[in-house]
Amino acid sequence: MPVLRALAESDTTVGELAGRLAVPVQEIVRRVGALEARGYVRRLGAAGDVRDRRIQITTAGDAAAAADRHDELAVEEQLVARLGAVEVTAARNVLLALLEVADRPAART
Repeated sequence: MPVLRALAESDTTVGELAGRLAVPVQEIVRRVGALEARGYVRRLGAAGDVRDRRIQITTAGDAAAAADRHDELAVEEQLVARLGAVEVTAARNVLLALLEVADRPAART
């Protein structure tokens, strides 16, 4: 849950969150709405432009983010046990490099 994890770090606005996660504002609004419906976040401030309202994680949201992180660490431990730390680190580096390449504008020839 990248949105929930980002909100666990600090309160933010939809616009800031969209920029930080490189996701369209409309998608962040949709995801925040779903998290709010589950009681994981709340919107702060007066009604108006949703991009300017602060979003705050709730206690339930903190617990969900912690559970998500716990599950992620458990999977990583299983991978390390199966493949070894060197191989897991190498795979992570390859995946990060692929994400970087995917984020770059395509070269025009």
